Amino acid sequence: MPAAARLGDNCAGHGCFPATPIMAGSGDVSINGKPAARKGDTVLLHACPCPQFPHGMHGRSISAGSSNVSINGKPAARVGDAIDCGGSVAAGSGNVLIGDTPYKSPTHKCGEGAAMEQSPFLRIQPLAEAPPFDWASLPFVEEVYERSAKDKQKVVEKKSKKIRKGTNYNHKIQSPSDGYNVISSFRKKAGLQPYSSTSGDTVAFIEINGKKFFGVNSQITKTSQVSQKALREKWMKEVEWVPPKKNKPKHLGQVQSLTHGESHSLIRAYERLGNQLPKELSMYVDRKTCNMCRGEMPALLKRLGVDKLNIYSGGSTKPIVLESIKL
Repeated sequence: MPAAARLGDNCAGHGCFPATPIMAGSGDVSINGKPAARKGDTVLLHACPCPQFPHGMHGRSISAGSSNVSINGKPAARVGDAIDCGGSVAAGSGNVLIGDTPYKSPTHKCGEGAAMEQSPFLRIQPLAEAPPFDWASLPFVEEVYERSAKDKQKVVEKKSKKIRKGTNYNHKIQSPSDGYNVISSFRKKAGLQPYSSTSGDTVAFIEINGKKFFGVNSQITKTSQVSQKALREKWMKEVEWVPPKKNKPKHLGQVQSLTHGESHSLIRAYERLGNQLPKELSMYVDRKTCNMCRGEMPALLKRLGVDKLNIYSGGSTKPIVLESIKL
C-alpha cells in the first residue's frame, strides 16, 4: 500500500530535469508533523542543469491521488502518484499508508494462489518504521529557484482572477502580437531581462496542440554560455548539412544556428514529443531571425521532418518562410 506524501517529500525528475520537493500541503491535516500533500499541490519547479544548451525551467504539481481518500476535498497524494510534467512522488511517510480502490499489493497474486490452495501463510510482521527526520531547510535548492517557486505559487493562487493581456503565456496563440506577448511574459517569469535589440539575447517558441516549447540562445544567461555542448554536438552529427553547406562541418563553430533560440525550440519539441513534429509549424522570436539561421535551418528542418516553418520575428506580422532542403 502506498506511503502518504507530505510537504518536503521528494518527487522524481524526468529526463535531464532533477528531483524537487513538494512545496505545498494541507493547512490543517498533518502526517508525522508535516502538512499532508494532495492532488494539485505545488512541487518546486526545476531547471535543466545541462551545460551549453539549457532546456529552461518549468513549474510542477501533483496530478494524481487516491480515489477513495481525500484531504480537504482533494485526493490524498501518495508515493508513486504522477507529477504533471513527468516523474512521480518518490518519498513519503514511513508509517502512514493511504490505499486506493481497487488497490492490489505487489504480492496479491501470490497470496490469492496460496489461499486457493489452502497453503500456510508466513506470519505477517509489523511494518518497519523509518527513523524520524526533519527538514530544517532545502539545501539542494538554489535561492533563485526558491524565489521562482514562490512567484509560481502566487500565479497559481490568482488563476481564477482576471489576467491582464500579455501576462499569461498559456493562452492559445491567435495572432503574431499574441506570440510576442507570450515571449515577454516568459522572460518575466523566467527572470530574464526584457528584450533589447543591442543585447543579442533571443527567446523563441513554437506551439503544438496547445503546448509551447521555448528555446533560447546560448548566451542569454551565464549558465547557458557553457551549457549543453553535448546536445549541440549530437545534432551537428544528426543533421546532413550538405546542402545547403558546401562542406560537412568539423566543429560547432561551423554550425552557429545550433546556438540560436530558433533551433533550440525545434530540437526541444522534437525530443519531448517522441521524435515527431507536424509538417508545418509557426514560430515566434523576439529577435529578427538572422541570415545564418535562414541558411542553415532548412537542413535541420529536413532532419526533423518539418516541410515548412513560418517564423514571426522581430515584431513583424509577416512571417519568414523556411522550407526543408529538397534533394
